[in-house]
Amino acid sequence: MKTNSIIACAIAVVAMGFLSTSCANQNQNRVAVANDSTSVGACDIAFIDVDSIIVNYKLSIELNDAIMKKYSNMQTKLERDAKALQKDIETFQDKVQKGIFVTAQRAEEEQQRLVMRQQEFERLQNEYSNQLAVEQQNMNAQLFEKISAYVTKYNTPERYKFILTRTIGGSMWYANESYNITNDIIKGLNEEYDSNKK
Repeated sequence: MKTNSIIACAIAVVAMGFLSTSCANQNQNRVAVANDSTSVGACDIAFIDVDSIIVNYKLSIELNDAIMKKYSNMQTKLERDAKALQKDIETFQDKVQKGIFVTAQRAEEEQQRLVMRQQEFERLQNEYSNQLAVEQQNMNAQLFEKISAYVTKYNTPERYKFILTRTIGGSMWYANESYNITNDIIKGLNEEYDSNKK
């Protein structure tokens, strides 16, 4: 599963939302104060390492473990069903070759039964896949909400005009580590998590 990359994408969307809103507000403010000599062109920026949050945020770990456990249970059932079906297909083929079926109609009925089991197996595979996709979306939404809310709280009163995200394969190629607030965010998120658990 690509759980971590999906979460990283979801968190990156949060940052882009902050960035676009801040850019729009900053441009409006610049127009309004264009003739004001006290206007400052530069803005304070910080960034968060999304991969570190995914690995170290207790809620992310808990949700990911729950999904992986569900995935493992589903996979075990599918593997068990697949083996049983394969065994029955091989038994059927063996009976056909040995001419054990009394009539052709009886052989056809058995074949139809196996076809229906195959279709049911495929339906179950799709159902499990859809269930996991929904679980993943719910997890991403929950993490998005929690992290977004905490980043807003962390930045109140406003310390930074922009809080960006850094991910492996993302668009940020370089950032001065002095602007990295990841540890502060992880610490705060985990403190909230522990407090809510109590």
